[in-house]
Formats: sequence, structure tokens, C-alpha cells
Amino acid sequence: MKHSFNDDEIIALKNKWVEEGREHSSPSPLTKSFMEQTKNELTNLKITMAEFKKDLEFIKDSLVSNEEQHKEIIEKIDSFCEGLDKKYAPRILWTIAVWVGAIIGSTIILGILGLIAQAYLKFNT
Repeated sequence: MKHSFNDDEIIALKNKWVEEGREHSSPSPLTKSFMEQTKNELTNLKITMAEFKKDLEFIKDSLVSNEEQHKEIIEKIDSFCEGLDKKYAPRILWTIAVWVGAIIGSTIILGILGLIAQAYLKFNT
């Protein structure tokens, strides 16, 4: 027992289905809100990533220029130290030699004076 539909019934059913489909075709307000929020977050993420990429490129360029500046500074320090070595190294070495000699000489003189004092005290007591 099959029911056969006439043309008017078929058209009425199709119209009913179309209307029911339209009711369900648009998302709910909660879904719309979620989709909008997700879209905004994705847009913000894209903007943040683009800014982050620019920052990384700036840091990379800065590191390259810093490396060049570092080399220049090291060269200037080396040349300055070489100039100081030529000018002050002999004077510093002479000063060190004089102080070492003075300390050694003082130690020897104090040692001799101590021995003389011990000998004097031993014979006079």
C-alpha cells in the first residue's frame, strides 16, 4: 500500500521542507557569537605573529650589526693595548724589578740584623 501523491501535495511538501530548512539554515545566536569571537581571536593572532616576525627580523639585523661593532671595538682595544705596551711596559717592568729588589734586600738586611742581635744577646747574657 503505497500512497501516491498528486502534484499539489508534492509541491506543498516541498514548500514545507524548504521553510523548515530555512528555519535551521542560520546559526543560533550563541554559535554566531562563538564564530565572531573565534574570527577576532584568529585575526589578533595573525597580527601578533606578523609583529613577532618583524621583531625577530629586527633582532637578527641588530645581532649582525652588533657583531660588526664588537669586532671594531676589539680592534680598537687591541691597538690601544699595543700602544700602552710599547709606552709603559718597560717602565712597569723596571718598577717591578726595583720593588722586588727592595723587598729581597730588606729581607736580607733584616735577617742579618736579626742574627747579629741574637749573637749579641747570647754572648752578653
